Amino acid sequence: MNTITLYLMLIFLLVIGIIFVLVLFMLGRRKNTVKKLYQIALSEFENKNFEKAKKLLQKVTRRDPKNQEALHKLGLTLFHLKEYKKSKLAFEKISDTNPDYFIAIYNLALTYQMQKEYDNAKNLYTKAIEMNSEDVDSRYNLGLIYLEEKNYQEALTNFEKANSITPNVPKILYYITKCQDKLSGESNPITQEALAQSYLKLIQSQDLPAEYFITAASCVAKTGNIEETIKLLEIAMEKDPENAATYKLLALIDLIQHKNNEAKSNILIAIDLDPTDNEAYNILKYIEKQGQQTE
Repeated sequence: MNTITLYLMLIFLLVIGIIFVLVLFMLGRRKNTVKKLYQIALSEFENKNFEKAKKLLQKVTRRDPKNQEALHKLGLTLFHLKEYKKSKLAFEKISDTNPDYFIAIYNLALTYQMQKEYDNAKNLYTKAIEMNSEDVDSRYNLGLIYLEEKNYQEALTNFEKANSITPNVPKILYYITKCQDKLSGESNPITQEALAQSYLKLIQSQDLPAEYFITAASCVAKTGNIEETIKLLEIAMEKDPENAATYKLLALIDLIQHKNNEAKSNILIAIDLDPTDNEAYNILKYIEKQGQQTE
């Protein structure tokens, strides 16, 4: 090998070395850029600037498709923006490549639940519980789905299991009582009285949503305690003045007290707030029929 050939080989190796170093430098720089973008996205997410977080996380996942943490955070961001179909796709990508990614399984179930795809949601919550038997949130959400499906016994079972994992959480105790209420029917006044007392004990000194007070009022009304029922409905009205269920129950209380004008006024408000409630229209027809009979 002559001197020129050796010299050219050295130059070639030097160029290859320089290119290699440059590639490593660019990859490192790209990695740092992605890391910085992700940190900014996390900050925007924590500050609930979900639109900004979404754009940043989309950039991160495009540049680093294997970053499951970023993909999961993108799924959560889309969930908060109520873009459930896109959120579901993000969580599905994770669960497809990593079936043991527990929080992605849970959030995918939650997304299905929000879209009322209950069978898929139940299967995934069950899988999440198999992965973590102490997962109270999956138990609680399973209870909510069964309650929505009017399967009160299964709902009660899941709420009771949730309560055994994390005892005395007001919302869980509320749904336990609600399921017991649904299962008891109206045939046993002693049971109704006990349930009413459970509701009243639960809502005492608790800053709970209007729904809790409306349900409690409905149960207390079955015991014949009209005064306590009206008190509970007044609290519910203060918490949520536009809840149709409050006015519908008030209309029924007015009917019991033979206050047809007040009953009609309240049921019309209920219909105005929720025009899809067929029961409210039936109550209105009954009130109008009662009015015709008294004329």
